[in-house]
Amino acid sequence: MLNLPQVYTLPTGTVTYTYDADGTKLRKVSIINGTTSTEDYISGIQHKSDGTIDFIQTEEGRALNSGGAYHYEYSLTDHLGNERLTFDTYSGTTSTVQTDDYYPFGLEISSGTVVSPKNEYLYNKKELQEELGQYDYGARFYDPVIGRWTTIDPLAEKYFGITGYSYCNNLPNSLNDRNGKDVDDRSLTDDKQKEGLIKFANTKEGTKYLDNYLKHGQSFTIKLGNKTYVFTNNGKSGALSNNRLAFGSAKNLGTDGKSVILGLTFQSKPANSEGHTVGVNSDGMSQTTDPSYDVGKNPVIHQIWIQDGISADETAGVIGHEAFVHDQVSQHYLLELRRELNNGTIQPGTAEYGKKLDLVEGNGNADHQRLANGQVTDYENLAQQLDQLNNTTKFIKAYNDDVARHGKSE
Repeated sequence: MLNLPQVYTLPTGTVTYTYDADGTKLRKVSIINGTTSTEDYISGIQHKSDGTIDFIQTEEGRALNSGGAYHYEYSLTDHLGNERLTFDTYSGTTSTVQTDDYYPFGLEISSGTVVSPKNEYLYNKKELQEELGQYDYGARFYDPVIGRWTTIDPLAEKYFGITGYSYCNNLPNSLNDRNGKDVDDRSLTDDKQKEGLIKFANTKEGTKYLDNYLKHGQSFTIKLGNKTYVFTNNGKSGALSNNRLAFGSAKNLGTDGKSVILGLTFQSKPANSEGHTVGVNSDGMSQTTDPSYDVGKNPVIHQIWIQDGISADETAGVIGHEAFVHDQVSQHYLLELRRELNNGTIQPGTAEYGKKLDLVEGNGNADHQRLANGQVTDYENLAQQLDQLNNTTKFIKAYNDDVARHGKSE
């Protein structure tokens, strides 16, 4: 029922896995070229076959057992949680222990000598099974050579139009997968941005916006430090629950000619066979609209990017602007286009379909004019709700400043 591998038979030996009833890995026994090695797994602590602790995983890296004393290693990761550099201070100075680089879908690039014992928790911080060349994500194994899972997605019904073996909708540079079941679209690397998203999600307008992308009972989770915040859709499934919503951090979104851009919104389809993302909505991202992509039968990924270095309060406001000034308009035209596709009144690949996609793509100036005219009431309501929750007036002031700024510039 778990659909997890139990025994791998290789030309050089075997690898055997033991799990509990929930599919949590408990033991791995590797017999390669006549040499047996056993590893036991208990809540982030790995034991050798004689019962002694091998190492303990920590938030910062790992603590290696060295004759009863612990030798601490520290890890630096990228925006997707991939291990990039491991170092220690064991000798009194900082010393590099291991460096790791990857091809887009996770295959390791040789990076020279690695100090033993090698840290195997690498791509997405998942354990590499050296004997197999695959990563263990928990719900299933992943092969980075082909960029595909070894078994079908347990939640395949959520991703109609995409093969159940596809890794992260073929968008490995911006998305990751937490456990082999569901794409983690929340590629926010700044804790202040996560705080801002939590503030947004705690409002009525924020909840309504997020629920539109969730099925009934499905949750949106945000991990901040040692806490996990869970926002569950307890109502009916959202109209866009078969699409994907992504939040990401960006180091430089550029300028609009007057000021630094703090947020940017666009829609895309999953990557094509070459791994390139083709935009349904380009919105300044230099992507190409694909008039042959059937948005009636296939999912669309809605992406909101936030400038690094802004405060939690600024982030909440930026998300509100991007969600209600821009993405909500694209949602409207996308749902309208899907109705026409379902009714058979329009066909993908036609000139008329291309014009409809242009409407989904949106018009930033027109969106901002609606804002200047006071027509984006959800955004205003969000600001009022944020003020009520935080006992302040700063959010409605920021909203009014946003309206006034676009009233002058449009």
